[in-house]
Amino acid sequence: MNRKRKELEDKFSEVSIVRTENYDMNLSNTFDLIGIQIKALNNASGELLQRREVIQKAAESINEQVAMLVNSTLTHDQISNELNVTRPTINRWRRQGRLPFIKLGRDYYYFKPELVGGYNV
Repeated sequence: MNRKRKELEDKFSEVSIVRTENYDMNLSNTFDLIGIQIKALNNASGELLQRREVIQKAAESINEQVAMLVNSTLTHDQISNELNVTRPTINRWRRQGRLPFIKLGRDYYYFKPELVGGYNV
């Protein structure tokens, strides 16, 4: 009986050692994978920060351009009042190419006369 018990204990001990080694290897592999994932996340977050900076600079540039555009143009009503003419006259002059303008959406914006050397009206 003792011999059989000894054999069983030896087998159990061997199995236990193998399981422990496998567990340690699996745990080690898991930590390695976690480390790799952390590095990937750090790289991705760095990339995102760089992209955010690029987007912020682009937004600032767009805001500056819009501000410059707003300061250098007149709305339809403003140019009508400045030239003391009706809206239909402004529309006709625009179609004839006599007033420099830009169109944003459905609205027309006319460049101030000092920026275009006066109007050809």
